[in-house]
Amino acid sequence: MKMKPFHHVNAKSVEEVIQLLKMYGGKARVIAGGTDLIPVLKAEILPEYPEIIINIKTVPNLDYVIEDAEGLKIGALTKLEEIGESPIIKGKYRLLADAANSVATPQIRNMGTIGGNICQDVRVLVL
Repeated sequence: MKMKPFHHVNAKSVEEVIQLLKMYGGKARVIAGGTDLIPVLKAEILPEYPEIIINIKTVPNLDYVIEDAEGLKIGALTKLEEIGESPIIKGKYRLLADAANSVATPQIRNMGTIGGNICQDVRVLVL
């Protein structure tokens, strides 16, 4: 099935992503690989087809696991494998590490991000 045309932007900062989301509202979609969104676009099952696709994989510093006074912070582009193997998470948040390690296959865990899994269409939810 052929997809309708849309504008694609490789965002360079979180600020740019926020600006584009405000500008396009419900006509924008965010990807960091597109493994879930692209099949949905091809099937034309979204209520509104996007005018713009914003790629956040090009935004630096969105892959991290840190713990500070505010608690645990995980960046949207942190891979499931990194979450499952993080010493911080394995030490204090074992259930989260176990959940990340139980998702799909090792190949998917090596590529799939926490942000993508949280935003994933529920028809194929894996985490």
